[in-house]
Formats: sequence, structure tokens, C-alpha cells
Amino acid sequence: MKKLSLGGAMLAVVMAAPAVAADLPIEAPAYVERPPAIGLWNWTGFYIGGNAGYVRSSGSVDISAFSVPNTGGAPLLSLSETMGGLAGGVQAGANWQTGNAVFGIEADFQGTSQSVSDSMTVVDVSGAINPNMPGALITASNTDRITSFGTVRGRLGVASGRWLFYATGGWAYWTWSSTLTVSGLGTASFSNFQGGSTLGGGVEFALADAWTVKAEYLFLQSTTISNTPFVARPDVLVNTKIRENLFRVGVNYAFFTGSVGCRPHDC
Repeated sequence: MKKLSLGGAMLAVVMAAPAVAADLPIEAPAYVERPPAIGLWNWTGFYIGGNAGYVRSSGSVDISAFSVPNTGGAPLLSLSETMGGLAGGVQAGANWQTGNAVFGIEADFQGTSQSVSDSMTVVDVSGAINPNMPGALITASNTDRITSFGTVRGRLGVASGRWLFYATGGWAYWTWSSTLTVSGLGTASFSNFQGGSTLGGGVEFALADAWTVKAEYLFLQSTTISNTPFVARPDVLVNTKIRENLFRVGVNYAFFTGSVGCRPHDC
């Protein structure tokens, strides 16, 4: 009888245990925040922005008379010009990153305040300007203005975290005007849209979210600009060339797309 009583008591305890456990409070699972992923900032995406800087131009104006014997087409007058001014504008582009290499394309348009006036006097030994008066003094004065310029460039860079170091180069263009006065020929005004090339480099830094800042240097050079501005003397050729050094800083707003689909791209 004692054994039966003991066994019954133990069975009652075992059967009651689940009911007691069911009445106990259940603790909520602890939430552990996932640590942020660590990796390269990804520069893949499109961007637009603005810039401002300083541009300094060294140009030349060569005046030749090809129909006059013994000149050989050599310039009778050569004016060297240097002009500086502020430049500001907008840019837009796109980047694609693979590993640490970044490939991109960018276009920009700049307004500028550049202008210069220059003059010189020479002896027209061969009579190139006035064949009836060889040895006469000839004075030329010129005023040049560059009103705008821009570029379309490729970019090749190396990314290091939030930094991007890049080289850039491509096509450049200008709109400019000139007023030239030559004694014995008169005054002529002309303007051009002219193409050329550019080469440079820069560094860009990603701030927060989608904003980046950059500093950049570009050297720009036009092809030779040829004009025959004097109606009475179509043989008088005026050749001009523009060379510019541009230093600028800028800010971009980037529409990152990246290869991992996160924003900002620090994963």
C-alpha cells in the first residue's frame, strides 16, 4: 500500500507540472541590433551640381598678309594677350565603380568675365599692309572677350573610402568676340564658337547622404581660330588661339544607384 501511495503521488506531480509551467510568464526575446556593414563608399550613379573658380588665359593674335611678296606668310604683327577673371557654372555627370576603379563622364557650362585690350606698333618693312608705303609704322589694337566656355570630358579615378582621386580630359568649347583695329585697314568686329581640348585632374569627397565636394584644375586650349575680317583686304589673315588655366571648386548632389542598393553607399 505504501508503494502504491508513493507512486500515485509522483504521478500527480508529473501531470501537474505542465499546467504550472503554462501559467508562468514568457519573456520576450532580446533584440540585438545588427552592426552596420563596413565597406567601400560606392560612387556609381548620376549627379548634378555647381562650381565657381578663377580662370587665367594666355592667348595670341597673329596678323599676316599672304598676297604680299617676300613675307612668306610670316606674321606681320603678333599680339600676346593675358586675361583673367571669375568663372562659374553648372555640371552634370555619371560614375560607374568596379572595385576601386571609377569610370565617369561629365559635361559643364561656364560663364566668365574675361576680357583684355592690347596694342602694338611695328614697322611694315615689306609694305604688307600698305604696299605703296613700305617702311611705314603700323599700329594694331585689339579687344578680346570670352563670354562662356564648357567641356565634355571622361573621368578615370581611384576611390579610397569617401575620397575619389581622378584624371579627366576631353573636348572644350568657347564663345568669344573680338574687335581689331589696324591702321591702314580699319576696324573689324567678329565672333566665334570654337572647339578645342582639355586635360586636368581633381579630388572629390563624399560628405553625408548624397552630397559631395570637389576641387579641380583644367588646362584648356582651342584650335587655331582663323578669320579674314577686312573686306577690302581678304588676303589679310588673323589667327587667334586661346589657352586657359582653370582652378575651381564645386558641390554635387548625387543620385546614387550603386551595386548594393543602399543609401548612403557605405556598405
